[in-house]
Amino acid sequence: MPNRRFIDQGIYLPSIRSDGIETIVFIIDTSISIWSRPEVLAMFWSEIRQIATEISPERIFVLQVDVVLQKVEEFSGNNLPDELVLKGKGGTDFRSGFEWLADENIQPGVCVYFTDMECSDYPDEPTFPVIWCDWGGPSSARYREP
Repeated sequence: MPNRRFIDQGIYLPSIRSDGIETIVFIIDTSISIWSRPEVLAMFWSEIRQIATEISPERIFVLQVDVVLQKVEEFSGNNLPDELVLKGKGGTDFRSGFEWLADENIQPGVCVYFTDMECSDYPDEPTFPVIWCDWGGPSSARYREP
């Protein structure tokens, strides 16, 4: 959209307004099934940093969840640290991260959940888009034909 301040002068410049995503939430499954695979956790963090760089949201939340919400961190823009200090090693319950978002009244443009999908406790469908990144691999028994 053009910047209205300059239209009367016959100059059409772009406005500063952005139609990008204001808030992205990343939820990392830090349960024991993931924790025992540090290379997967490193891939999660690498993907988060790449997505944040490409999209440049105003706010980024990183939630670490196993059976409960272990840690919440908020970052601005592309201001992500090089490494993440992880907390977890318990079971898996997908609900606690979404419950925290509801309690805090956070409505992200998108939520990206990094997990191996080894869980049976799912939340009610949230009011925002969720991308489930399944790092369990296609060799898992849940993908095999009967």
